Amino acid sequence: MALGSFERIFWIAGGLAKEGGIEPLHPFFARIERAYLIGEAAPRFAATLGADVPFEISNTLENAIHKAALDSVGISEAAILLSPACASFDQFPNFEKRGEAFRSLVHAIDGFEPFAGGKDAE
Repeated sequence: MALGSFERIFWIAGGLAKEGGIEPLHPFFARIERAYLIGEAAPRFAATLGADVPFEISNTLENAIHKAALDSVGISEAAILLSPACASFDQFPNFEKRGEAFRSLVHAIDGFEPFAGGKDAE
């Protein structure tokens, strides 16, 4: 659902791979400007993305957010999206902690502007 919600995605994916990997997400690859792969699944996801999606192995969430922020500067309607398609247990105790880390790191970016849409928008 997340990959289908935006047109220009700087996608952070990875962690501890689940069965099936990201192969079923292929119809959304055209929306991805660049993927930042983290955690144990990074090499497997890189092989799946291959030549279809530009990617880099960022290893950590912090590295991925930093690089995605730099790469997305000046790109209209860019979305830095954490949609890992993985369990968090290789780097975080649970998905809540991973989400909190993402939120904190993104809010620390100079010029950060929160997304105004979605279910919490008024």
